[in-house]
Amino acid sequence: MAARLGIGEDERSALAGPPWSVAAPVAATAIVAITVVDAIAGHFAIITALLVLAPLGCALVARWRDTALAAVLALVAALVSLAWNSDFGTTYAIGLVVVAVGGLVAVQIALLRAAGEVSGERFRLLAEIADIGSRPGSLTATVERVLEILVPVFADFARLDAAGGPLGERGALDVRPEVGRRPEAVVALGDGTAIAVPLQARGESLGFLEVAFGPTHRHYARSDVTFARVLAGRVALALDNAGLSRELSAAERQLDTVLDELAEAVTVMDAEGRVIYANDAALDLLRISSAEELYAAEPGDTMGRFAVHDEHGETVSLQRLPGFRLLSGEPDAEPLLVRNVVLATGEERWLVNKATAVIDEDGRTVRVVNVIEDVTESRRRELAQRLLADASRVLGASLDPGETLQHVAEAAVPALADWCGVDVPGAGGEIASVAVAHTDPQLVALARRLRERYPVRMDEQGRIGEVISTGATILVEGVTDEMLVAYALDDEHLEMLRAVGLGSLVMVPLAVGDQTLGALTLARTDPLRRFSAADVELAEELGRRAGTALLNARLYTEHAAISETLQRGLRPPELLDMPGFSAASRYRPAGAINLVGGDFYDAFPAGDGHMLIIGDVAGQGAEAAVLTGLARYTLRGVGQLTGDPSQALSRLNAALRDQPEMSLVTAVCAHLRADADPEANAARMLLANAGHPPPILVRAGAPVLVGRTETLAGAFDDGEWPCTEVALEHGDTLLLYTDGVIDTVGERGRFGEERLLECLRGAPADPPALLDRVDAALDAFQRGDQRDDTAMVAVRFVGAPVVATRRG
Repeated sequence: MAARLGIGEDERSALAGPPWSVAAPVAATAIVAITVVDAIAGHFAIITALLVLAPLGCALVARWRDTALAAVLALVAALVSLAWNSDFGTTYAIGLVVVAVGGLVAVQIALLRAAGEVSGERFRLLAEIADIGSRPGSLTATVERVLEILVPVFADFARLDAAGGPLGERGALDVRPEVGRRPEAVVALGDGTAIAVPLQARGESLGFLEVAFGPTHRHYARSDVTFARVLAGRVALALDNAGLSRELSAAERQLDTVLDELAEAVTVMDAEGRVIYANDAALDLLRISSAEELYAAEPGDTMGRFAVHDEHGETVSLQRLPGFRLLSGEPDAEPLLVRNVVLATGEERWLVNKATAVIDEDGRTVRVVNVIEDVTESRRRELAQRLLADASRVLGASLDPGETLQHVAEAAVPALADWCGVDVPGAGGEIASVAVAHTDPQLVALARRLRERYPVRMDEQGRIGEVISTGATILVEGVTDEMLVAYALDDEHLEMLRAVGLGSLVMVPLAVGDQTLGALTLARTDPLRRFSAADVELAEELGRRAGTALLNARLYTEHAAISETLQRGLRPPELLDMPGFSAASRYRPAGAINLVGGDFYDAFPAGDGHMLIIGDVAGQGAEAAVLTGLARYTLRGVGQLTGDPSQALSRLNAALRDQPEMSLVTAVCAHLRADADPEANAARMLLANAGHPPPILVRAGAPVLVGRTETLAGAFDDGEWPCTEVALEHGDTLLLYTDGVIDTVGERGRFGEERLLECLRGAPADPPALLDRVDAALDAFQRGDQRDDTAMVAVRFVGAPVVATRRG
């Protein structure tokens, strides 16, 4: 939109000032005086010079109109001087020309000076408007300042209109023009003039600038229209900047509000590392009362308030922080997890430091935005879960009480403490130190030597005894040297206590329900690193788990001792010597830790010979062990009394039938008796079989099954187990075995009876050698773990014993 103009009677700029001034009358008076002097003195050359100086002097101080009037008066005075000057001629003509030219020069000088003043005033106005634009403020303040500059220098009245209505106006109301939204180019203001120009910035129309002069000597010239357009551009820019500033201020306030609501601490650093912005969370995290205090601090001053270490315990310097790494020129800086301790209070925090660089157009880092997240709670939960998981893992790794407690101490260091000790009540009222762990392995020996040199008793007044006696947790924050001096028994004791290092400590019970089995002591050497409430809760949970593990280990140890004693009593004994026979046995219970299983065998004197038994009970575990003892000792007792295998099995059957639950046993009873006549060199065997794999007789390398298999014992009330008599020759070997032998599993199925017979074919008659051969065959055949107990007994008849006789 073009500017609209109301033009006055001349082209004089409104900034040129009034057309006339006091200089014109002064110049006229001076010229009249010069003329009078000329008439009296009559020296025309001097007068001519004075007439030229009058308009020239006027040109230096007066308006151009004043100067022109002075020049005309000087020329008129020169012409009038003909009336009394008698030297009319060339000199006079030259004088007239000099006066005329001097007047013209004076007028031109006055015009140039006036134009310079107008230009200077315009530049001043533009500079002041531009200064407003360079100092963003509120829109209202900007409008008021623009109007103050325009009125009265460039207008008697000025108004700024926007699309939504007037922004402001200033000046006499009786000359206010109505040209803001009208298209006419000339506005009738009586004797006044007005200009209305559009305000445009960034290609958008903001409104109009309207200026006007009332009926005074000041009027707008056409040159003022051009200036008004330029002026409107500067005003529009100032208004636009004010609007942008308002929007920016609003955005900044909104951003500040958002950042202050963030839980994360946010700071901004300049290129020198100074903090130039910090939100409320950052001030709270850094323990600083005001942002101004933080902004005034030198880089690194604030860090001196804290002890900062990484997750591995290494000290973190200022240069290791991500923000300063970016400022040093690194293209990228990974987030850094640090353990931050407030030196003033000992409070421990876990913080994640992240930084982002702000790069200018030249690729230089001009700002760094730091985001510090407090992950203390999540880190503590993570460490607690990891510690408890590690503790559970190591606590289950051993059932030895000493190893269990040592595992507890090692699990707590260094995750929870710098050193850890475990104490339990010992013999004679002393408190025994059973486990010690320290971040410095050399101090472990010192701690053990300390307890050996200065033992602690339950009846002494001490913290450990109090924890064990009451089951209460004791927390000592900040162990001072005065405390150590008061506790130490002598100088050596004090020196050792100082060397171990006790900054703060917590002692928790090894508790299982209402029972306290010992005390767990956790200590940190750094007095600034104190135990928080969460640390104490974690220590108590560790103590409970350690107490449970200790109780389980003790119970296991006790039960293992009882079990071992019982198993040794139930384990098949070494076979006793049987006159006329040589024997050997093999027994392998299934499982790596079992000493006894469901298989059993025995040999004992019975009547006029010896009875050999072998059997297998149904079931596994403790029940099978109990049944094994019942079967073995029933057969042994009846066999020793009767020497009859059939009666022994019948009595076993009755005993099994008396059990509350069905109890089944397979067994073979063999009564061996060598012939009393040594020359006969023969033996007799009575054999009864209750559902057991049949014995094998090996004669001259040829194996053969012997005996008759009847029903297993415990199945029926009226079972019978008749005996089979087998004659034994010199060198015969009898093999008795359990089903674990023939049920051994290999790649081709069960070992089976046929493979056993084939293995015995051509086998040596010597019992140990024969059993070795069977063992080797089983080992070669077996695949995987042993599934069932195996028992074998081999008996060889070596000849009737020689009985010595006494002569009377």
